[in-house]
Amino acid sequence: MPFCAECGKSVKPDAKFCRSCGAPQLDESQPEPQAPIPAAPHHLPFVPVPPPRPAPPAPIPPAPLCSMCGAPLNPDRKFCGSCGAPIVTVPLVSGPVPVVTPSVPAPVPLLVCPPCGNPLSGKEKFCGVCGAFVGSPLLQSMGNSGF
Repeated sequence: MPFCAECGKSVKPDAKFCRSCGAPQLDESQPEPQAPIPAAPHHLPFVPVPPPRPAPPAPIPPAPLCSMCGAPLNPDRKFCGSCGAPIVTVPLVSGPVPVVTPSVPAPVPLLVCPPCGNPLSGKEKFCGVCGAFVGSPLLQSMGNSGF
């Protein structure tokens, strides 16, 4: 009959615990139990995700130029503001040009074209809407006094 390794009392051969001290009894034919291996945590550490980057702004197409004087043209005008030449539009074959809305509001014009009332920036010699001669910037700075 085997004996308890803790208290030395006799124990039954198939006993799992000692009846005197309660110590667990090992079966000599089975391997010694190992301490359980802790399971890996089921959660991953928190890693902050940066916010998505905004899309880059769309490229602004170059401004069209007057075929007569090479000055930049305003696309909603019919005549060049520098030389008064009519603006000839050529339809695009590849598709429409995307409309780009300016983020800065347009300045309030102080001058207007006498024949049509179109607002003027003060740099034009000719009205971009009706093509009328609006004078030099010096005359425009004096206002529309009828010179």
